[in-house]
Amino acid sequence: MSPTSTPPRMALPSPRTPSAMRTHAPLAVLLCVLALIPWRDVAAQSFDATGVIHVFVSQVIGGETSYAIVPVPTSRVRSDMPTRVAISAAFDLLRADKPATYDGASLRLTDADIEARQAAVHLTGNASSNFPVIAAETVYTFTAYGIDRVVFPGIHEDGLTRADIPFASYRPQLPLWQALPPTDLRVGDVVLSDGTRIAAMEFRERWAANEPGLRADLLAFLQRDDPFSLYGALRRVKDEPPPGYEDAVIPLLAHADPGLRRLAMDAVASSRQPEAWDAVLERMRSDDQGELRAHAARLLGESPLDQYHLYASFFAIETVSSEDRPAAVRQLATIDDPRARDQLVSLLEHAESAVTSAALDALATSLSFARLHEAMQNDGLAANVRVGAAQLLAENDDPAHRLPGLRFQLDRLEGERALVILDDIVDIPGDDARVHVAASLEHPDQHVRVAAARALGARAEPASIDALAGAHASAEPDSRLAVATAEAAFQILVALPADQIERRAGSRETFVRRAALRAWGVAAAEGRAPANVYDALVTRTADTDPGTRGGAVLALAAFRNQQAFERVMGAADDDDDAVLADVARALSAFDEPAWIEEANAVLSTYVQSGTPTMQAWALHSVGVLGLERLMPIVLQRIESSDASVRAAAMVAAVDLVREDPPRPVINAVIGRVRDPSQANRVVALEQLGRLNHELAVLGISQVINERDAEVRLAAIDALGSTGHPGAVGPLVSILEESDPHARRASLRALRALGLAEGATRIEGVLDRLPHEETRQAAQELAAWLRQNGR
Repeated sequence: MSPTSTPPRMALPSPRTPSAMRTHAPLAVLLCVLALIPWRDVAAQSFDATGVIHVFVSQVIGGETSYAIVPVPTSRVRSDMPTRVAISAAFDLLRADKPATYDGASLRLTDADIEARQAAVHLTGNASSNFPVIAAETVYTFTAYGIDRVVFPGIHEDGLTRADIPFASYRPQLPLWQALPPTDLRVGDVVLSDGTRIAAMEFRERWAANEPGLRADLLAFLQRDDPFSLYGALRRVKDEPPPGYEDAVIPLLAHADPGLRRLAMDAVASSRQPEAWDAVLERMRSDDQGELRAHAARLLGESPLDQYHLYASFFAIETVSSEDRPAAVRQLATIDDPRARDQLVSLLEHAESAVTSAALDALATSLSFARLHEAMQNDGLAANVRVGAAQLLAENDDPAHRLPGLRFQLDRLEGERALVILDDIVDIPGDDARVHVAASLEHPDQHVRVAAARALGARAEPASIDALAGAHASAEPDSRLAVATAEAAFQILVALPADQIERRAGSRETFVRRAALRAWGVAAAEGRAPANVYDALVTRTADTDPGTRGGAVLALAAFRNQQAFERVMGAADDDDDAVLADVARALSAFDEPAWIEEANAVLSTYVQSGTPTMQAWALHSVGVLGLERLMPIVLQRIESSDASVRAAAMVAAVDLVREDPPRPVINAVIGRVRDPSQANRVVALEQLGRLNHELAVLGISQVINERDAEVRLAAIDALGSTGHPGAVGPLVSILEESDPHARRASLRALRALGLAEGATRIEGVLDRLPHEETRQAAQELAAWLRQNGR
């Protein structure tokens, strides 16, 4: 052993103590808190050794350094050896182990010395400086083998006995947990948990052989009450966990001492036992120390058992700042565990909207569409959360998810936004989409109902007939919905084979029968039905049911020949106003000059004195047939008290003068942009949009900032339809507004306008556009107009 520290002066009985003894000399061995510096004579040790040598050590107890002489067993010195042999062998061991300390030391042992029961140790050079250490070791060692004192010539001529050495002699005893590697205990005893003592070297061999009993005994120390043993044993368990250690450590995770709880968590960090990680999870959830909860969360995130990783994310969500919480929520999408989905669902009730939005995004990212369906249908969630779930479902390509998401939004929207959603549903093929469109016939917004009816007609699926019939029955007579449902039923039926149309022409339901009769007539006129269909239709014009008679009249119009014209004109004597309205409508099909001349008188009468329905259909035919002579009456009807008549009159007026519109006509329509009926305001704007005239642009611009979103969007679309350069300025100005729907409508209108000068105007405001999406779309539109604009 090489010196590592300095002992205090050693008071000796002789007055002849040289100055070297009054200085601090380095120690041969340092023992810190019951742990020994290794003794080198390992190979020579055995557990049945009969001899000892004594080693000088220091130890720190309670912060104070003390010194002692420790007996070291050895087989190279035995008590039955001759004195000279035993002492010489012992001195060689001491000197060989500490050559620096004993440098300059030599042994003199003559027969006279043996007879005087003494030995002489000469110290020169470095050995003189280490006199306290050499004296302590040699006196204690030599006096065990037949002498009483040791003489140190020139230092202590009278010799020293054990009584002169001021250091205690004892055999170290360490509890098992302190004797474990890297402690290299070679001297003393190892004390087991039950008090049993094992010689240090024996313990070393048995521990190296992985003796189960010793390893289990380490865990027994974890049952102690004293923190010193608990801390020490737990650290050893953490560094080298013995089999089954979890059962002993888990209770310590709930210990009253926070430091022990943390150390116990560290001790199970490599465990693959769910019970251990459940205990760590409990610390994360309930420990009264925030730092320990955070530590438990970190360990869970690094657990060798993947199923515990998500709890670290849970903890992060609870503890991070509001700004960082959404990112922590989105991390759950990366964990393939149903519990992560459950946590995301629970976060949909979070008070922070950014968190609920992140939870929805994470559910979509993790393809948890079933959970999004549940959230969408959960009445207990906030409306914006449910709509958010619906929007994410609607973005999916799978109709099974997309359709319910779109339908949920549609049921809660009105106006243009609802119509956009309806269009998305209509574009999806398959019967499921048709069912959703048919359900929209009951939407609270009449525009959606009408659009749904038209969409069903365009899809031409016979399964929609029943839904259209139901919507028609609940609609106001002659309303837009009634007209739209009837037209849709006709579109569906006219696409069917003639035999199927004929079968439905005999339906008991008037709605279906009328639509089928019209379709039957068209099929016959196109040669897809037998020639005798005409005669069958003529017969139906005399039916007792007005609906059937009117349907037959409309069907005959499809033939567009003199015979059919005469049959239609003959029906003008019918006593039912509904049939007469059908006559007015049917006459629009007969556009030959002779027919127009004869129809003029009937239509003029209907426009002036018929029922509102008769007037509306008569005005329709006037516009289609171009009866300009009736313009004064048409302009009068623009001021009618009936909304449907006013609407039909506006359309007819523009039909009659579209190529070169006179100011009176334009002004009459402009007067209706503030009609009491919202539907008529939209009709007025649509008709002005058909006129490429500066006055029409000015009229539309009157309501370009209308609060009614539907009217405003209709005005924007109308500006795009005019084709007039004056529309460019108002449309470009809308791009700078905050309303995203208006901005998108303006971009559509500018493209529809198709004027190259629009590119220059758009580029002039690009830097002022507040929204990146709009700015990019506007830039692309400007480039398109430069290349394709007129």
